[in-house]
Amino acid sequence: MKIKDFIKKSMMQDKRNIFERVERDIKPMVPDTLKEFYLTANPVDVEVSMNNYAVQFIPLDQLDVSQSEYSLGDNRFVFASCNGDPIYVYDGKIYSCCHGIGKVEDELMAEDLDSFFDLID
Repeated sequence: MKIKDFIKKSMMQDKRNIFERVERDIKPMVPDTLKEFYLTANPVDVEVSMNNYAVQFIPLDQLDVSQSEYSLGDNRFVFASCNGDPIYVYDGKIYSCCHGIGKVEDELMAEDLDSFFDLID
């Protein structure tokens, strides 16, 4: 699913979801996999149902805080959460893991961002 389709489905789920376009350089703070998403549809306040779970997206201005909060290292980039567990990009794929158990055990959610967006109910 493309970003525009994801926005439409998100808004159909809840009209209170807020996306905004970003007009500044985000290269150093966002991995390539997520750049187009954050430039086109920064999720200012977005929660959607995916596979019957509530997924909260992290807005651009809070991404740095989330990285340090979850402490998954430099290779995993957290951009959303589900029930307190991080959802992140790692080697171009989308993963989750149980937060707070000490060891990171990557659980594959989707092969890429478009496939991740396809999970929306």
